[in-house]
Amino acid sequence: MLSKKLVFKYICIFVFQFLFLWPSFLCAEETKECYDCHQKEKETFSKGTFHPPVAHGDCKVCHKDHGDKNNLILQFEVEKELCFTCHDKKGEKNSVHRPIRDGKCTGCHNPHNSVNEYFLKNKVSELCLSCHKKNAEENYLHTPYKEGKCLDCHDPHESNNSKLMSLDSGKTVAVISDLCIKCHQKIIQGKNIHLIVMAGECLSCHRAHSSKYQFQLVEPLEKICYLNCHKNFGKDKDLHKPVKEGKCVSCHDPHNSPNSKLLLPKEFTGAFKEDKLCYLCHPNMRQKYSSKIHKPITDGDCDGCHVPHGSENKKLLKFSEDKDMCLSCHRLGPEDLKNKKHTLDQAHTKCLGCHNPHGN
Repeated sequence: MLSKKLVFKYICIFVFQFLFLWPSFLCAEETKECYDCHQKEKETFSKGTFHPPVAHGDCKVCHKDHGDKNNLILQFEVEKELCFTCHDKKGEKNSVHRPIRDGKCTGCHNPHNSVNEYFLKNKVSELCLSCHKKNAEENYLHTPYKEGKCLDCHDPHESNNSKLMSLDSGKTVAVISDLCIKCHQKIIQGKNIHLIVMAGECLSCHRAHSSKYQFQLVEPLEKICYLNCHKNFGKDKDLHKPVKEGKCVSCHDPHNSPNSKLLLPKEFTGAFKEDKLCYLCHPNMRQKYSSKIHKPITDGDCDGCHVPHGSENKKLLKFSEDKDMCLSCHRLGPEDLKNKKHTLDQAHTKCLGCHNPHGN
């Protein structure tokens, strides 16, 4: 009679064989039987990384062994229902990728093996562009788009954010700028921020993937500012040259600035004066007048007399008559305009007949 110890030993051996050796033997036999007909697949499945059922030789996880009305003899009639028996269910968020919505997981993934990560049928960039065609006319490309890093911005399956944006902001729908500033943090690091940036409307000015225009703008740089927001600029009789040429960024930073009105240059510190900007184009204004300089010039208050964008008056002046300009600061009455040599009629005075408005 066998001892209890020996009986226990035999039971353990049997359990081990039943749980580990026998299933492996059956899978191996099943796989061998499958490969008797599927020789081409056997050769294909020898490359890359294997889907676990393939790696374990367990074809029946996905396929029926005899037949079914679907041409791949799958365990489920609907493909995605088969995938979701192992993988987390997808397709219940606000924005769903079309292959997921249509239940076509194998539109992107190889169900058996692949040389690409996530069992993809191709590299991410090439796979995405097989459906999302590239515009050959658009030469200015967003770096992730150019480098084929679509997943830097998009979730390949689903997202609560529009356009499958891969950003967990805690909101139902994220502001697109929340995604943009993951890389472009400097655009929100100024004391004064462009309102459209604060509103998160990056795509009002930029295209997300590519554009025919520099900086991926939706329109040429010389038109972009006047497109939707600053429609009233550029209609005056006399226009500042940068305004006339649409070169708004010659004076303004489009995203942020430490200076009011988003004025450049950023590198100046302390109290901002307009002359620091104006002298970038008018560098000889101070040097030209070395003896005496008009106070607005020394104070950097160029817009005390000039309108920076445009004016109905010549030379971008705020007033049509020079005396009206001068008298806005120099409060002179009729008695003040009398002296031993000249008695000036205030109504007909031409200050610039005698004075240079900048200096001498």
